[in-house]
Amino acid sequence: MRVQGIFPTVYTASVFAGERSGNLVEVITRYIQYEKTIVTVRKRFLNSLIYPAFLVVLAVVMVAVIMTYVIPRFAELYSGLGTQLPVSTKVLIAVSNAIQGQLVLIVPLLVGSIVALKIWSGTRGGRHWIDEFKLNAPVVGNLWTMFSMAQLSRTLATLLQGGIPLVAALEVAREASGNRVIGDSIRSAITQVREGQSLSDSLEQSGHFPDLALEMMRVGEQTGSLPEMLNHVADFYDEDVDLRSTALLSWVEPIILIFVAVFIATILISLYMPIFSIRGSMQT
Repeated sequence: MRVQGIFPTVYTASVFAGERSGNLVEVITRYIQYEKTIVTVRKRFLNSLIYPAFLVVLAVVMVAVIMTYVIPRFAELYSGLGTQLPVSTKVLIAVSNAIQGQLVLIVPLLVGSIVALKIWSGTRGGRHWIDEFKLNAPVVGNLWTMFSMAQLSRTLATLLQGGIPLVAALEVAREASGNRVIGDSIRSAITQVREGQSLSDSLEQSGHFPDLALEMMRVGEQTGSLPEMLNHVADFYDEDVDLRSTALLSWVEPIILIFVAVFIATILISLYMPIFSIRGSMQT
């Protein structure tokens, strides 16, 4: 399975441990439960992002339509009337004309930037910078840290319960972490564990793991129940990520709606102010 290159690293390591211990059925059953939990957490988190993402896309489309189609029509109308326009209306028309005039350059530049960013994110330095930004980003950085901690703890618990030694389990968890910064921290921890230090002390020196998780690991090491304690850590952070992400998204959605409403209202007021001025002058 490892030679095929299509099976997850955690799965091949679990099968290896099951074959070595003669308890393959139990190990595979435990891996299935592990995979169900991981997939459930990811789906729950991604589903909570659907509505905010829809709002963002809708807002971008609305702004593009207004700036490239609606405002130019009003500009043609006002140019024919020859009336004096308010400053806000002039600015709005000037921005729309600039976007339309440079559209031939803006679209290739935008596409080129996206392609360049995609290529850069595929490099070693780019992936490392993005992974570090995820962990240190304002507001969401703490969520990424807790999610990574939950996934690492559950992976280690599954491997240790399958009979894999701690160092070998850390090697597999490093490859399956999905975050280069976390992976580098685990690599440093592996070296220190081999030298005789405890897992909790080794991970603590990296500075990327929460204190609560480290304390729970330390208790597990001292009581000889590290796999069980790692499962508790994973369950705790999975629930915490779910609660915090739900609370965060409950604020994001109204903020997006308020931003879109204010933007549309500003544009409408700026576009219709000359009409109100013309109507007032006609009545006088």
